[in-house]
Amino acid sequence: MRLTDLHGARVRRGDGAIEGRVWEVHCSEGRVTELGVGPGGLLQRMAGGRRKGRRIPWQEVVEVRGREILLGTAPNPGRSSRARPAAD
Repeated sequence: MRLTDLHGARVRRGDGAIEGRVWEVHCSEGRVTELGVGPGGLLQRMAGGRRKGRRIPWQEVVEVRGREILLGTAPNPGRSSRARPAAD
Protein backbone atom coordinates (compact mmCIF):
# COMPACT_ATOMS: atom_id res chain seq x y z
CA MET A 1 0.00 0.00 0.00
CA ARG A 2 1.18 3.52 -0.79
CA LEU A 3 0.28 6.73 1.01
CA THR A 4 -1.38 7.94 -2.17
CA ASP A 5 -3.80 5.00 -1.84
CA LEU A 6 -5.06 6.51 1.42
CA HIS A 7 -5.29 10.15 0.31
CA GLY A 8 -8.87 11.01 -0.66
CA ALA A 9 -10.27 7.68 0.54
CA ARG A 10 -13.64 7.74 2.32
CA VAL A 11 -13.47 6.90 6.03
CA ARG A 12 -16.45 4.97 7.40
CA ARG A 13 -17.18 3.44 10.80
CA GLY A 14 -18.45 -0.12 11.15
CA ASP A 15 -21.94 1.22 11.94
CA GLY A 16 -22.01 3.05 8.59
CA ALA A 17 -21.27 6.57 9.90
CA ILE A 18 -19.09 8.53 7.48
CA GLU A 19 -16.20 10.45 9.04
CA GLY A 20 -15.13 12.15 5.81
CA ARG A 21 -12.28 11.83 3.34
CA VAL A 22 -8.58 11.57 4.13
CA TRP A 23 -6.73 14.83 3.48
CA GLU A 24 -3.61 14.22 5.55
CA VAL A 25 -1.64 11.07 6.38
CA HIS A 26 0.66 11.48 9.37
CA CYS A 27 3.66 9.16 9.69
CA SER A 28 6.45 8.51 12.14
CA GLU A 29 9.48 6.31 11.46
CA GLY A 30 7.95 5.00 8.24
CA ARG A 31 4.59 4.01 9.78
CA VAL A 32 1.19 5.65 9.50
CA THR A 33 0.14 7.10 12.86
CA GLU A 34 -2.94 9.24 12.12
CA LEU A 35 -5.33 10.23 9.38
CA GLY A 36 -6.52 13.85 9.02
CA VAL A 37 -10.11 13.57 7.79
CA GLY A 38 -13.15 15.66 6.94
CA PRO A 39 -13.36 19.41 6.42
CA GLY A 40 -11.10 20.03 9.43
CA GLY A 41 -8.44 17.81 7.90
CA LEU A 42 -8.64 19.74 4.63
CA LEU A 43 -8.34 23.06 6.45
CA GLN A 44 -5.35 21.72 8.36
CA ARG A 45 -3.69 20.77 5.09
CA MET A 46 -4.32 24.19 3.59
CA ALA A 47 -3.17 26.01 6.75
CA GLY A 48 0.31 24.57 6.55
CA GLY A 49 0.35 21.90 9.23
CA ARG A 50 -1.47 23.52 12.13
CA ARG A 51 -2.62 20.89 14.62
CA LYS A 52 -6.34 21.46 14.12
CA GLY A 53 -8.87 19.31 12.40
CA ARG A 54 -10.09 15.79 13.09
CA ARG A 55 -7.38 13.19 13.45
CA ILE A 56 -8.09 9.50 13.64
CA PRO A 57 -5.41 7.23 15.12
CA TRP A 58 -4.29 4.50 12.73
CA GLN A 59 -5.08 1.92 15.45
CA GLU A 60 -8.80 2.53 14.79
CA VAL A 61 -8.44 1.28 11.19
CA VAL A 62 -9.91 -2.19 10.79
CA GLU A 63 -9.62 -2.60 7.01
CA VAL A 64 -8.69 -0.72 3.84
CA ARG A 65 -10.91 -1.67 0.88
CA GLY A 66 -9.93 0.11 -2.29
CA ARG A 67 -10.91 3.77 -1.81
CA GLU A 68 -12.64 3.17 1.55
CA ILE A 69 -11.15 2.87 5.03
CA LEU A 70 -13.22 1.00 7.59
CA LEU A 71 -12.91 1.94 11.28
CA GLY A 72 -14.24 0.35 14.44
CA THR A 73 -17.89 1.12 15.24
CA ALA A 74 -17.55 3.81 17.92
CA PRO A 75 -15.28 6.88 18.03
CA ASN A 76 -12.75 7.24 20.83
CA PRO A 77 -14.34 7.95 24.26
CA GLY A 78 -14.38 11.65 25.07
CA ARG A 79 -13.89 12.62 21.45
CA SER A 80 -16.61 14.57 19.73
CA SER A 81 -17.59 13.08 16.44
CA ARG A 82 -19.56 14.93 13.81
CA ALA A 83 -19.95 11.84 11.71
CA ARG A 84 -22.97 11.61 9.44
CA PRO A 85 -25.03 8.45 9.07
CA ALA A 86 -24.50 6.65 5.82
CA ALA A 87 -26.80 7.55 2.95
CA ASP A 88 -28.89 4.70 1.56
